[in-house]
Parts: sequence; C-alpha cells; structure tokens
Amino acid sequence: MVTGTQIDIFLDTNASWMRKTKEKFDKAIEMKKNVRFEDGEKHLLFGKEYEIKIVKDSKCLSFDGFFNLSENCKDKGRKVFKHFYRNALQSYFDERLNAFSSRINCNYSSFSVGSATRTWGSCSNKTILRFTLLLAMAPVGVIDYVIIHELVHTKIAAHGKLFWNEVEKIMPNWKEKRKWLMENRDLLLSYV
Repeated sequence: MVTGTQIDIFLDTNASWMRKTKEKFDKAIEMKKNVRFEDGEKHLLFGKEYEIKIVKDSKCLSFDGFFNLSENCKDKGRKVFKHFYRNALQSYFDERLNAFSSRINCNYSSFSVGSATRTWGSCSNKTILRFTLLLAMAPVGVIDYVIIHELVHTKIAAHGKLFWNEVEKIMPNWKEKRKWLMENRDLLLSYV
C-alpha cells in the first residue's frame, strides 16, 4: 500500500517533469484548436508550408502549389487531409522503398500507411512495414530516415550497435532526422 508520504515524495521528485509534460499537452491541444481549414491557413506537405484556398469544386481536396479545399468539404477538413496525406505517402513510399531496399539489400513483403500517432513506423517479423500518415508533413529526408530505419529492421530486429551502424551506412545524419521527429511530433499531430 502506498502511503501519503510516498505520494508526496513522488510528486516533489517529479514536479518539474509533470509541469513540463502538462505544458506540452496544453500546447498541443491549443495548436489543434487553431487548425480551422480556412482560406489562407498554411499546412505542411513534405516539410513545406502551403496555403489553403477555399474553392468551389466537386473534388474535396487537390494540390497545385496550394491546397484547394472545396467549400463543401471544409467541415470535414481533418478527414479530407488525412486521406490526402495517406495517398501522397503511398506514392512516395512506392518509389523510395524500392530504391532503399535495393541499397540495403533487404526485402519487405508489403507496406501500409495508417493513422498511428505513437510510432512513425514499424516492421513486423513477417517484414510487413507500417508507417504513419503524419510523415506526409515531415521533410523528405526525415521520411527517408524512417524508411531506412524500418528496412534495416527487416535484417536486424533490435536497436543495438549493429542496427545503428547499418542505418548510419545509408544515412550518416540519421540522428539529426530523428531529433527533428522528436521535436516536431506535437506540430504534426496538431494538423490531423
């Protein structure tokens, strides 16, 4: 049984961490509230910001240097953008997975893009790769890092020295890409 004194000690010891964590969550919630899918609002695609233009169109969302969002679909903006991001990544992964798998000399059986928010990617023991659609907003170098990371998992399961050495052979600046993901998670989550 935990005593009141033990709880007080825990709270005192972890007060700074709890305060920072709460601030981080509050900031993420506020950022998400500010995304309204309005004319002129900027959204990310492959690491660059592009404006939304509200248009009279039967197609919910198209892209031509602007996100052309149909006024009829504005109310379901998050859903529309998620669909768009998933499709954009499917095309990107089709090309990049093939290029990197031949460089790494590995095979994967299939891949999919889902809406995970806790992981950037995963590799099952059957070499099925899964990626989050949040990556559609990240710079291409960062996306490539996640691709390389998961492809290396098709050969080496654990995150040991051998694993990281293999990642570094393909992408020497992988730490910089990983840091970007850690620092920008809340930003990416705010859009979808």
